[in-house]
Amino acid sequence: MANSNNTTWSYLYIGWLGIVCIVLLIVNFNLVTLAVMAIPVVATDVRLSQMLQFFLPIIMIFLEFWIYDRLIDRADRSDDH
Repeated sequence: MANSNNTTWSYLYIGWLGIVCIVLLIVNFNLVTLAVMAIPVVATDVRLSQMLQFFLPIIMIFLEFWIYDRLIDRADRSDDH
């Protein structure tokens, strides 16, 4: 029975992580779109604008999860002392 419970928690974690990634992608895409449209040089170049709108939200997700991981790691270290 313990294995079944662990499997359930694993699926819940993967589902939660997927939902968080989708929400972050939507938020990041909207932030990048606003930033791209605010800069006239970037807004006029279609190729540059599309490239930034594709890659920056993905890069931002990696940075957000990295920052989250660092904060959790730091909190765990402070709890140990």
